[in-house]
Amino acid sequence: MRSIRFFLPILLGSGILNAVAQDAGVRIGETRLTPSVVFEVGASDNAFRQSEDEEVDEQFVIISPELKWRANKGLTEVQASYQGAFKAGDLEETEFTDSSISGEISTEFSKRSRIEADARLAFGHLDLGSDIFTRTDPLAFDQVEFFSQRAAVTYTFGARQARGQIIGRFLLDNLDYTNNDSVTANSGRLILSPSIEFSFRASADTRVFLSVGIDELIRTEGGNDRTSIDAVVGSRWDITGRTGGFAEIGVGRSSLDGGNDTTELTLEAGLFFEPRSFSRFDIAVERGFFDDGSGDFADAVINNELSVTWRHDYSSRVFHIADLSYQNVERTCPALDDETAEFRLEVGVQIRRWISLGLGGEIESRTNGDCPGVVVADANIAPDYDRRAAFAFLRLSL
Repeated sequence: MRSIRFFLPILLGSGILNAVAQDAGVRIGETRLTPSVVFEVGASDNAFRQSEDEEVDEQFVIISPELKWRANKGLTEVQASYQGAFKAGDLEETEFTDSSISGEISTEFSKRSRIEADARLAFGHLDLGSDIFTRTDPLAFDQVEFFSQRAAVTYTFGARQARGQIIGRFLLDNLDYTNNDSVTANSGRLILSPSIEFSFRASADTRVFLSVGIDELIRTEGGNDRTSIDAVVGSRWDITGRTGGFAEIGVGRSSLDGGNDTTELTLEAGLFFEPRSFSRFDIAVERGFFDDGSGDFADAVINNELSVTWRHDYSSRVFHIADLSYQNVERTCPALDDETAEFRLEVGVQIRRWISLGLGGEIESRTNGDCPGVVVADANIAPDYDRRAAFAFLRLSL
């Protein structure tokens, strides 16, 4: 499952960031620097994502700075960014300090040959009660922290408007958990993913493609390694006008150490639709093998995700952003399936080009599947929960 990794960032942007004009930032020579910061004050009625009789309220502040740099020189474009998120509140257990840096470069060697590369380093966390490590007893552990490294290279042979193109890709994606060794041991993983794509231009703005690739997932010592092979067919629309994106469907086969071989339908799509110039929908769909979480499952775990974002500008200053997401993780008994749904709404006012403020809220809910003979005390059980939160935000950007 590769296409979303490469194309979804183009399709889906951060809701609040979309409120900023495209020419925001400070021009320095032939480059542009765009700093911003978001202040968020909020409250939640279920800080540890636990069942109803164990809910704990919290109040919090989150500060999210961001710095983007972009440069163009001839046929070469370079981008770099820093993003942070720092949370403080009345519950020390849920505080976090996340940071990531990323960079992208693209260049054309000739009309028929071009290359794109990107890399990202991130220090992050998993919310207590949301990850498989701390669901049953979140207060027994610190918040799970991780360090991830990602690098990808894409080489395209064939002119942009040529009927035929050959595209080769290679992805390296590594994830290491840095604390709570008693529960996170053997769950870190390294993914090596080469693929090749044959693309054909069906019309001026539409391409169809066939892609074949391998995902080699390597767990730390004691975990279950996995080799997956998938073949997909799909179509890609140029991101112009009022609709665009890509959709692909295929078959993936997973060979898991110590488990059964699994063949599954795979699906990915990243689409946008603008019914009006002031209203936009972004949709992402994915079905594939689950790469994160515990490496102790006896069989492959299947991940299904759907997300929809709707941004509507009521005027040049007033807007709303609504996000709906759904995730279903299919596991083999005695580990339970789980379904998580979340809805988030922001209503904002852009006071000036460089300042926005607003209010919002979110609802989150998780439910579990059913396995005969499995009781709540068994391992890998996620308690059902509901969580509600409200917040106010202030965004400053040059």
